Amino acid sequence: MRAALGLFLALAPRQTAGAAATFLFENLSAISVRLDAGDPSLSPTGSNGQIIDGPKDIAVADLNGDGLPDLAAPNKDGSITVYFGVGNARFGPPTHLATMGTELRGIAIADFTGDNRRDIAVGAPFDGKVFLFINQGGGQFTLTNLLAWRGARDLAAGDFDGDGIIDLAVAGTTNGVAHFQNLGGGVFAVRTNVVVIGTKDDHDFPQPAYYLKSFRMPGATRDELVAARAQESTVYVLAARADGRLAIQGTLTNISVNALDVGPLLRPATNAVPDLVVSHNARGVLEIHSHLSTLGRFSQAASQLISIPGGPRNVRIVDLDGDGWNDLVVVQQSFNKVQTFRNLNGLFVPTSEAWVGASPREMDLGDFNGDGYPDVAVLNRYSSDISVLSTHPGSAGFTVPNDIYPVDGEVAGLEVRDFNGDGRDDVIQLHRSSGEMSVRLAGTNGVLGEPSFYGLGLRPIGKVVADVNKDGIPDVITADMTPYITVRLGLGEGLFGPARTFELPDPVPTSGIPAGLNLPSSKNSRLFSVEAADFDGDGRLDVAAGFWDCRVGFFRGRGDGTFVFTQAHVLFNEPRALTAGG
Repeated sequence: MRAALGLFLALAPRQTAGAAATFLFENLSAISVRLDAGDPSLSPTGSNGQIIDGPKDIAVADLNGDGLPDLAAPNKDGSITVYFGVGNARFGPPTHLATMGTELRGIAIADFTGDNRRDIAVGAPFDGKVFLFINQGGGQFTLTNLLAWRGARDLAAGDFDGDGIIDLAVAGTTNGVAHFQNLGGGVFAVRTNVVVIGTKDDHDFPQPAYYLKSFRMPGATRDELVAARAQESTVYVLAARADGRLAIQGTLTNISVNALDVGPLLRPATNAVPDLVVSHNARGVLEIHSHLSTLGRFSQAASQLISIPGGPRNVRIVDLDGDGWNDLVVVQQSFNKVQTFRNLNGLFVPTSEAWVGASPREMDLGDFNGDGYPDVAVLNRYSSDISVLSTHPGSAGFTVPNDIYPVDGEVAGLEVRDFNGDGRDDVIQLHRSSGEMSVRLAGTNGVLGEPSFYGLGLRPIGKVVADVNKDGIPDVITADMTPYITVRLGLGEGLFGPARTFELPDPVPTSGIPAGLNLPSSKNSRLFSVEAADFDGDGRLDVAAGFWDCRVGFFRGRGDGTFVFTQAHVLFNEPRALTAGG
C-alpha cells in the first residue's frame, strides 16, 4: 500500500494574531566564526540587544596554559572580553574581566611577572592608568594598575633595556611615549618620557591614536620600537641608550600612518632582517620601506606602494601559505573585508578577500584550528564583535567564500543543484523585479560562470526544481504573483526550454469557503509559492500552489511537463512556503 504524501505549509500570521505560527527551521553554521565583544551587563545596548560601544583592540595568546590560542579585546565599557580557545577554531563562552574603570584602548599581552604565564595590560586614557591583569593560571587573573597620565592609551611590550624582563611602552596624548621599565614581578617604574611624539594639547581627547610595534634586530639582545601617531606624518624609531632608556634614534618624515608592522618582506622570512610596512586609510595605500643598516633602520623612500581601496585600516606581516615568504593581511575598513597579498619573492600580489563584521579595525594572529597555519582574528568596531578567519592550508587566503558574484533584479530565490550533469553543483536565482531566472554553471575550478537569463512571469517569487516529465533532467516551476504557474523544462547541459504557463480556471473550484467570504476571480488571483510531489499516487508529479488570498490549490501533472488545475482549499493564513512529505 502506497503511503500518502502530506503537505506542510509555512504560514504568515494574521495582522491581529498575538504570536506567529510555529515554524520548523535548521540553524546553519556560519562560515567564519563571529564572537560578541563587550560585557552586556555594562555596555549600553540598542533595541536588538547589540552592544553600542564597540571594542578597541585585540590580542591573541595562550592565557590559560592549555596550548591553544585565546582572544582578548578591551572595550569602551571598561571591560576586557576574553575567549578561551577550545580547538578547531572554536571558543568557549566569553569571560569579562572588569577594570572598574572607564573606556579602554590598547592591549599588550606578555609575561610581565616572569612566571611563564601571559599577563594582560590595557590602557585606560580617561583614568590615567594602565590596568594590569596578573595571570594566576587556569584562566584566573588578579587586577592591579600602573599610574600613568591622563591620555595613556596605546601599548607595546618588549625587552627594551636587555635585562631579560619584558617592559612596556605606553603612548598617549600630551605625553608622547613613556618607557615603563619592568623591575621584576610586574612592578614597573617610568624610565623616560619621549614627549616630542606627543601632542601640544588634548583638545581631541583621547585622540590621537598611537601605533607601536616592538622588534629585534638579528643578533641583538634588546628590542627596539617603531612609533607613530594619527594626525602626524612622522614615524619614529626608538632604541635604548647605554643607560637603558628609550630614545629616538631615527625618523621617517612625510609618511601618514593609520597602522604599521615590522618584519621581513623583501627577503625570505628566515632572514629576520625587518622591513617596515605602513598603511593610511584616507590615501588608500600601503607603503613598504626596506631595511637599512643605519640607526634609522628603514629607508625614507618607499620601496613599494600598494593601492588598497576601501581604507586600509590595519596591516599584518605573516607567512600565511608556509612558502617561507611573509605575506600581507590588510583590513579594508570601508568595505568590511580583509584582503590578502601573497609575497612572490618580494613582490605582492592581491590574492583573496573575506567578509567580516561592520567597520573592521585591529587584528591579531594565531593558529586557531591547529593545522599549522596562522589564522586571523579581526575586531569589528560597529558590530561589536570579532571575526575569526581560518587560513586555507597552503594558501594566502581563508576558508570563506572569496568569489563574490554581483546580481541585480531583486533576488527572490536560489537553488543549488547539478543542472548540467557534470557532477558539480550549479546555481539558479529568481529575479523578482526583472521577471527572470538566471543560471550560473560551475567550472572545474569551482568558479561560477556568467549567468544565462530566462524570462518567467510577472514577479517570480516561489519556485521548485523537480523532474516533472521523467527525462532525468531537472525542470523549474515558478509562481509569479499571477493566476498561473510557469514551467521551464530542462534540456540538459544546463539549458532550459521555453516558458509554458498553466492558468487557473474561472471560477476557481474551491472547498471550505466560509459563509460571507468573497474570493477573487481567477484573473485577480495571485500565486506565490509552489511545491511538487505525487499527491494523487498516479506516479506523476503534481504541483501545490499557495494563493495570496489564503488558499492552497493543486495542479495535476500529466507526466509530460504539462498540468491542469483541479481544486483549491481555503486556509486560515497565507501559505508563504510549502513542502511535501510522506
